Amino acid sequence: MRKVIAGMALLLTLSACGEDGTDTAPTAPASSEPAAVEQPSDPAEKPTRPEPEQTAEGAEAYTDYVIRMLAYTLATPDRESILDEARGECAPCATVAQTGMGLGDEVYAYSGPLTIDIEDAEVTDDTATVRASFRAPSAQILDPQTNVVSGEFPAESSEFDYHLQWVDGSWKVRTWTLPGQAP
Repeated sequence: MRKVIAGMALLLTLSACGEDGTDTAPTAPASSEPAAVEQPSDPAEKPTRPEPEQTAEGAEAYTDYVIRMLAYTLATPDRESILDEARGECAPCATVAQTGMGLGDEVYAYSGPLTIDIEDAEVTDDTATVRASFRAPSAQILDPQTNVVSGEFPAESSEFDYHLQWVDGSWKVRTWTLPGQAP
């Protein structure tokens, strides 16, 4: 299993990364549903960014994606992908990028799949609030070249409201809070 330096709940909370605005796919009408994107449950498999959709379903898909992207960053030595997500005006994303870089070569070797439940999305014009809960399985922190374990991380479950804004044709996470708190 792979380990993370900081707490999984904190890091997954910080996973709320926004796009840098360079991908400006055309916006679908509000009544259309986004194409379903099958996301991996194995944290070591790189997730696929969903097509931007300015709908509740699009906000939910993007929130799921950014949580999976952080878990992927912790489970692999690929730090460039999270840096791509951190570019732009998203302060939480910059924190995640710095945390990922602080891992060096160590990775989290998870004991099982990441479980994400998108519970609710409320969209108003160009903002959305998405409630998401997740369960990160226990993990060992190890050097992927030598398989030497330097620590362990227990399984954790958390729930947060992710506050998104539609900017330049895509969702960006501006902040996150505990359920029901104002951003």
